[in-house]
Amino acid sequence: MDLDTTRGKHAFADIIRAVENGEVDILVGTQMVTKGLDFDKVGLVGIMSADNLLSYPDFRANERAFQVIEQVAGRTGRRGFKLRLSQLIRPSQTDTTVAEALALIRRREVEPVLAAQVFVTMPPYETPAGRYLGVVHFQKLLRYPPSERLGTLLDSEQEPIDAHTPIGQIHRDLATYDLVALPVIDAERHLIGAVTVDDVLDHLLPDDWRSESFLS
Repeated sequence: MDLDTTRGKHAFADIIRAVENGEVDILVGTQMVTKGLDFDKVGLVGIMSADNLLSYPDFRANERAFQVIEQVAGRTGRRGFKLRLSQLIRPSQTDTTVAEALALIRRREVEPVLAAQVFVTMPPYETPAGRYLGVVHFQKLLRYPPSERLGTLLDSEQEPIDAHTPIGQIHRDLATYDLVALPVIDAERHLIGAVTVDDVLDHLLPDDWRSESFLS
């Protein structure tokens, strides 16, 4: 969508209608698509060569780049449609040691995306678990002695999400903090599951995206 493709009297409206009706899966455009549009089921927004926005000979280039990125990011996740929640491995308690946590996430049945961190809660420790306390990432576990307790290593700044968090916010949280999973809590902050990058891909891509036929 740009000035050339919307010159006709009804060209702009026709493009918008095609997207709304599901006739168009991908919309490519200039800054015309960054604001004022509200579509269902837009799960991913990308900016080509976004760093070029910072190269304009204008002292306000940084500010304008931020505005464009913030505006276009707002086109996604506007209706809050839900993702599938991954089944958690058993949450840990604050007295769990680093050695015990590593043994937990190294089990063969644990998905790699869930083995990248250990969620810590109050009892009970079966899903839905007790009150969410924080997370300890795998890289941090490797930097501490086996006897260290998880309660002293908690990352409590990473805010969990809830089951109604917009998909766009989930994208931004995963990308901004370089994460592969986010804890999901209920209204009482009980840990009820996790959303992983695999869940996001399952949501965005066709059902058969994991199959060899799709990849070929």
